[in-house]
Amino acid sequence: MSHNENYDLKAKDAGLIIGIPNEIYFMAISKTSTVYVEWIDTRWMAWRETYILNSSKRKSYKRIAHGEFEEVIPRVKGYLEFIQNNQKAK
Repeated sequence: MSHNENYDLKAKDAGLIIGIPNEIYFMAISKTSTVYVEWIDTRWMAWRETYILNSSKRKSYKRIAHGEFEEVIPRVKGYLEFIQNNQKAK
């Protein structure tokens, strides 16, 4: 992982919260769903987890993207925009 780039600024620009600088980012998209972006082993992984309300048990999991940071962040940003547009439509 290259620390030459400022992943934190790019993640914040995408709407994510810094969990651990240059390692994990997240954003709650509802009361029960959270999007995560994390450096795992040799690549960045992005996924959404949905939990049973008032429980720590996971109900579903969806992988959004994996690969280089520059590939993952635009996919996450697009996913978050899609979710936000669908929430506004309701």
